[in-house]
Amino acid sequence: AIESKRLYPREVKIVELADPLGGPASVVHLDISARKKRRYWGQLLVSLITFVMAASWMRALELSLRFLIVRPMERMLITVSSMIRDPLKLLPPLNEMEAILHPETSFVEGALIKVGSLLQLAFGEAGKRIIKKNLGASGTMEMDTKGATVHAIFGFCDIRNFTGLTEVLQADVGKLVNCIATVVHEGVAAHHGAPNKNIGDAFLLVWQPKGKISLKLVADSALRSYVQIIVMLRKSSKIKAWERRHEVQRWNPGFTVHLGYGLHFGWAIECAIGSKRKVDASYLSPHVNLASRLEAATKQYGTKILMSGDIVNLLSEKVRQLVRLLDRVTVKGS
Repeated sequence: AIESKRLYPREVKIVELADPLGGPASVVHLDISARKKRRYWGQLLVSLITFVMAASWMRALELSLRFLIVRPMERMLITVSSMIRDPLKLLPPLNEMEAILHPETSFVEGALIKVGSLLQLAFGEAGKRIIKKNLGASGTMEMDTKGATVHAIFGFCDIRNFTGLTEVLQADVGKLVNCIATVVHEGVAAHHGAPNKNIGDAFLLVWQPKGKISLKLVADSALRSYVQIIVMLRKSSKIKAWERRHEVQRWNPGFTVHLGYGLHFGWAIECAIGSKRKVDASYLSPHVNLASRLEAATKQYGTKILMSGDIVNLLSEKVRQLVRLLDRVTVKGS
């Protein structure tokens, strides 16, 4: 029974002991099933512990990869997707805690946010479609596409006595221009408009109706922007500090910063102008040029703001009562 082949694996060990005195040998049958069971359970426990440790290590590795790489990459993808959907949408600032925990990926994410912000500053409202198209394409700037026809209010404002200021202030004249630009841009942006171009001592400004904002309200807002700019230039402590500078008063005693303002409504082609080496997003139209000529004519008529009849016809009745007719002219080339 002990030698039965049904016992597998064998749980009995047969040991034959010889008699040292020459007597018959003794045969001992040892039951080793308990020892084998303990060994099997030990091996099973070791395998189980190894599996648990390996699974825990893999889970920790997965969490580390998600925390250190996947999450930052997802945030960058969300930032790029947001720029594609709305290139002018304000980008969220970089989280300071994330920058401490993930310095490498946060550096890349911060650079991406800065590039997006610079694109918004450089292209402005007119470049919204340009940025959106090229971010979603192969990455090359498409210069052969046609522009879009838009109807908008175009404004030009110009800094008076700029040539003399440049000769007096030299390299510092850029600081003064930036102070004035801050007032102009904020005044326009606060009233449904957008700055488009800074052309030395002049600024091209654009107001377009959007959504439920009517053209009449936009026209009123454009004129209101100019009034606000005039008031804020007089209130600005930074502008006053520039006006009081010794070299400025010596050049032109009693000098104060003044701008001329022109306003006109019409159509224009909104497009990218330039080449693959330099691109400006702007507007091409005789109506844009007419706004510039109206601004230049303020010197002849001795007034701060000069607008065309097209603008006056768009104004609300209440605002129209505040303006006066100066002249009736036909502009050469119009």
